[in-house]
Amino acid sequence: MSTRAGAFYKSGGTLAGDAPSYVTRRADADLLEALVEGDFCYVLTSRQMGKSSLVSRCRLALRDRAIHQAVLDLQRFGTNLTVEQWVNGLLNALAEDLDLEDEIDDFLDEHPSLSPHQTWMTCLRQVVLEEMSGPLVIFVDEIDIVRALPFATDEFFAGIRELYNRRASDPELKRLTFCLLGVASPADLIHDKRITPFNIGKRIELLDFTASEMEVFADGLQPRGETEAKRLVERVYYWTAGQPYLSQRLCQDLAETPPEVPLDVDGACRKRFLSKEGRDGDPNLTFVRDRLLVSADDREPMLQMLKAIVRGKRVPDDASNIHVGMLKLSGAVSSREGTLRIKNRIYAEIFDRAFIKHHMPVNWQRVAQRAALWLGGVFLFACLPVAIWALKQRSLSEAALAKSEENYERSLENVAKGFMSVRWLLQEHASPDEAQEMIDRLEQVFESQPDHERKRFTRALLLASKSELLRRRGQQSEREALMAESVATLRDLYQATGDVDCGLELASALNASATMYLYDLEEHDKSREDIRAYFDESLQLNRDLMDQSSMGPWLYSIGLKYKGDMEGYWGNHEAALSLYEETASIRRDLAAKDGRDLKMLRYLNESLQSLAHLLDRMGRHQDAAEVYGEAADALAQAGEVESKNYYWPKLRAETLVKQATATGKANLPQRQRDLLEQAVAQWAKLSRDYPMDRWMHHGAARSLEALADVTDPPNERLNLHAKEREHWRSVRSLDDLSKEEEARLLWLETQQPPS
Repeated sequence: MSTRAGAFYKSGGTLAGDAPSYVTRRADADLLEALVEGDFCYVLTSRQMGKSSLVSRCRLALRDRAIHQAVLDLQRFGTNLTVEQWVNGLLNALAEDLDLEDEIDDFLDEHPSLSPHQTWMTCLRQVVLEEMSGPLVIFVDEIDIVRALPFATDEFFAGIRELYNRRASDPELKRLTFCLLGVASPADLIHDKRITPFNIGKRIELLDFTASEMEVFADGLQPRGETEAKRLVERVYYWTAGQPYLSQRLCQDLAETPPEVPLDVDGACRKRFLSKEGRDGDPNLTFVRDRLLVSADDREPMLQMLKAIVRGKRVPDDASNIHVGMLKLSGAVSSREGTLRIKNRIYAEIFDRAFIKHHMPVNWQRVAQRAALWLGGVFLFACLPVAIWALKQRSLSEAALAKSEENYERSLENVAKGFMSVRWLLQEHASPDEAQEMIDRLEQVFESQPDHERKRFTRALLLASKSELLRRRGQQSEREALMAESVATLRDLYQATGDVDCGLELASALNASATMYLYDLEEHDKSREDIRAYFDESLQLNRDLMDQSSMGPWLYSIGLKYKGDMEGYWGNHEAALSLYEETASIRRDLAAKDGRDLKMLRYLNESLQSLAHLLDRMGRHQDAAEVYGEAADALAQAGEVESKNYYWPKLRAETLVKQATATGKANLPQRQRDLLEQAVAQWAKLSRDYPMDRWMHHGAARSLEALADVTDPPNERLNLHAKEREHWRSVRSLDDLSKEEEARLLWLETQQPPS
């Protein structure tokens, strides 16, 4: 297709009011109606949303109604100037648009002693309104540029508010209306706390195009045929979700493709935006990235908020939260039903977890505090039950490190907490390099302390932290020596002192060592009996210390679970079954004590999943289905406690599919279908709530596949295949498909649902 065909679209700059690809939105009517009524308005949103094009269109409509208008584009005045030069620029632009050059020049000559602010305000009232008959609208565009000016502009915006407030006493001012446009929030307009904030006017919401609004784009692709043009625009919307610039740019690329070349929207999108050249060079993507990263002070809270959104957590659209406003103005997110979501699939691919991790600043004090607090409440690293310490001590911090110089015993306690924090962070997939830096700092403090009986214990924690770091780095053989030394040190100390903390840490180290020999090391000199002895010693320690710790039963259940894993790994199913059943029994009792304890519900689910899986492997399918059902109930209970976390319904949906599979093996087809329908409904809701999460669509596709396999009526099965196909397409748009998944999608493309 020729460049002329591509001229239908315009992906940069201002669209003329009669441009063929101009998309009329609700904002067009809202802005025009408000300005005709004389309301002060502001259109404050992210860049390349069509603000200037909206103004161009609105000016034509105002002209038809005999309403005068002028545009002050603050960007054209520059930033390297004085306040006097800036105000003169405003007045010159106003004079040019309103044909008042002589009148304003005369006023300036007659009033040389006025301050810049007085000059602006007085000229508006005594010259502009006196010379102009009828209503006047002044559009002030690109207001965010004032941040780059070498002087404060608070008086300018306060003056606009004053003109609005004086309408009651000066009726002539009712003829004057302002419309502010730019990438800013009302709170950004006045910074001086002594001046009343900018709190007037009507906000005009300029939203992305809807799918129906974008239908006009099909006109630019008509040479491909009406049906094909509509299909192409639908696929463009799939990627852009109606973001104006992205939609215009992608359609323009399609229109400029020679007619003999088949059009591939996905390929064009990846080339234009998702390639290295696109990510680095596209002006829209560059703007969004810069807005996310520009402020050193705000970068971390903004990225933390974006991280929560990317992970599927519900982040409310809280107007009082400054970082919510900044994130929305970046353009990366939008608000839907009061919740922030990634705006479209293109942004989801670019501003993903890898982007956030790469640009997240390291704040060691915050990291350490978070780690220690989490250790005290959640005990995530189950193989390291020494986290009981974190229940007794405050988080590691710079202040704690400073205190080390005052009291070496206190310092050793802080260092010990630090090593526990490092291990937790590594369990949570923190960067090994970041963990290495923290270990090095803690080790310097540790080495500077005098010899003390507690120092041997802290050294054992240092060795365990280094061991966990080596595990993350895949250096298993180097890890073996550290773990052996740590176990030997802790065993000697516990035998000599009987210290509870030391015993708990020894049990943890024994579990970690046994697991290392069982799974991680390909070559070692440990026999099965040696590994079993590690687990038995750990269990005995936890059993002995059970009454000395409020977490005793839970810690004991951890040892049972690990030993059950070992027996199952070696094929000793009956022994594993007994250990899993005892684990589940203990955790049922713990969860029953407080039905809102998420930690216990989580570990109850873990033990029930292991038990059900083993029962299924042993051919006891109906028993397995019942245990899976109990796990699903526990997850539903957790979901009620923490309703805003998608983690629980996601796990429940996965568990329902497992329960259905086991039920099918038990020859209960109707029950199997009922469970799969529940799973499909759960996954469907999750994929709607988190459309940019690959795994939600993956789970939805797999559950639909399973339901289709047990559905007999061909029409029903084909309808299920059609829904599954759409979810696989969504997965592909968010990530690469595996060979098996690609083959499944290709097969689904051949299955046509009934008309």
